[in-house]
Amino acid sequence: MPHSVAIAATLQTPLAECGHAQPHDLRDPIERLDEPRSATTRRRALAPASGTTVGGNCARVAPLTPLAVPLLLKPLARRAAPDRMVSTVDPESRHVHKSRTQYQDGYKAHLAVEPETGLFTDVALRPGTGAAHHEAAVATDLLADERAPVTVLGDAAYGTGAARRALTDAGHRLIIKPPPLKQTIAGGFTVDDFHIDTAAGKATCPAGHTTALGRPQPDGSHIAQFKKVCAPCPLRARCTTSATGRNVTIHAQHDLLAAARTQAVTDPAWQADHRRWRPPVERAVAQVVARGNRRLRYLGVIKNNTWLHTRAAALNLRTLINLGLTRTSGAWTLAPSST
Repeated sequence: MPHSVAIAATLQTPLAECGHAQPHDLRDPIERLDEPRSATTRRRALAPASGTTVGGNCARVAPLTPLAVPLLLKPLARRAAPDRMVSTVDPESRHVHKSRTQYQDGYKAHLAVEPETGLFTDVALRPGTGAAHHEAAVATDLLADERAPVTVLGDAAYGTGAARRALTDAGHRLIIKPPPLKQTIAGGFTVDDFHIDTAAGKATCPAGHTTALGRPQPDGSHIAQFKKVCAPCPLRARCTTSATGRNVTIHAQHDLLAAARTQAVTDPAWQADHRRWRPPVERAVAQVVARGNRRLRYLGVIKNNTWLHTRAAALNLRTLINLGLTRTSGAWTLAPSST
């Protein structure tokens, strides 16, 4: 069966007053799965983004104002530290970027899902920043207990060169959409328009000019500098606006990433599997964050990670019951489908 690794969501930090999270609900998880969160809870959950008033050693949420929504979308200052603490109440939460201008404060949840049944095989909640908590690092952990190679589906964040190398070496088949390449000039050339020969250490531009790859950078990448040959080049307008010529950064795993980009646009089997299995994965993600569960209930990684595992287990139990889970002769079995 195909296996899927997908980021579930950016989970926001809970509402906290005087350093205490919401009280723990001791009811059975199944009883709480489909219970909608109250409107009051949702409003209060948005309130911290609109501002807080500080009294003593605790922060109390100020009333929600009409300015709350614009403030939620306010981008980070350019000089903000990438791993800075964003809350004294929940010091492990971080700014989690969904795009260059959209971010939330909280954590990232990662899911491993079996798309044919919708069962979660593993989950993990991690801080929102840091190389050790990147999607690519988490993906290998989620699949570490697989006994045999599987087909791995995932979004672009899981498709880094290091992750692809690790998963490929483990024998897995990857259906991970490559991220789009950045263009120096709108409609201009990308790195895929250059002929890169990593074995020979050379790069050839679309105009036919060849240059050697530079010395390895600390991250293993190389830089091809075309310099003076760009000045009289008839394709310059589509390549660079720099007075010193075009510089092309060659990723340490360039050959692997280039092959993945080519496969995504030329392989009909890859495209068919991506179209077929993406909707079940998206539904599984939606189940986890449904009914207000994008807003976390607790403070810190440990408690929220425990909550995520509990919710995934409860969702699995509901799925198994819907699939016909019964107890026969002292053993749990799935009733055969009637169709």
